[in-house]
Amino acid sequence: MIRVGFILILCMIGLFGSSQTINSVYFENPQPLNTKNTSSFSADVIGRYYKATDNIIDLVIDSTKIEVKYLVKMLLRMDEIKSNDKYYIKNNLLYGVNEKKGLEFFVKNDTVYFGVFQTETFFEQTDSSFIRKIGNKYVLNEKKEDAWDVTVLYKKDTTLYIRTIDLIEEEEKVNKYLAPLTKKVINKEHTYISNPSVKKMKSFVSAKGFYDIIKYHVKLEEE
Repeated sequence: MIRVGFILILCMIGLFGSSQTINSVYFENPQPLNTKNTSSFSADVIGRYYKATDNIIDLVIDSTKIEVKYLVKMLLRMDEIKSNDKYYIKNNLLYGVNEKKGLEFFVKNDTVYFGVFQTETFFEQTDSSFIRKIGNKYVLNEKKEDAWDVTVLYKKDTTLYIRTIDLIEEEEKVNKYLAPLTKKVINKEHTYISNPSVKKMKSFVSAKGFYDIIKYHVKLEEE
């Protein structure tokens, strides 16, 4: 038994001591194993949130989709606006940039400054990306080539937490709960592949695995 343990330790040293830089862990199967998919996010999670560290970035959750909306700062010279019939100013709003509405702006040195919101899909439930749960936490599974990228999402009071694995910060936990690990190249990136049991995956989450956290706060309805 001591010999087997010693061999396992050598294997783990070999994995993490590799000359290749590996910073991510993917999964061989959707997580947690043998668990039914959840059809949608619950009503208490659906809504709009702003990023704790950057309030011009919003996260919008509906029943099966998550979008990120962020403000892109833009500018136009005043002479461009005057010479182009596409643009005009009315009631202190700039029209012609956004098809649906006028935009707030300010002028400095004959330059008009304004912002436009862009939208990107963060997660959308499809045949290759779906939701499962561990307790009150949502587990987002997304297919990446022939492995699965896993993110944990949950809400506590008015704060939404999005968590991913930080291999540098939680190497010990990854060794304890997600081993054995194998190496693989996913999207041209060297990564580890894990296939933990349901018990090990739940233990990893309970032990505050998925160390990298992004926080969002509930955003009040826009007037």
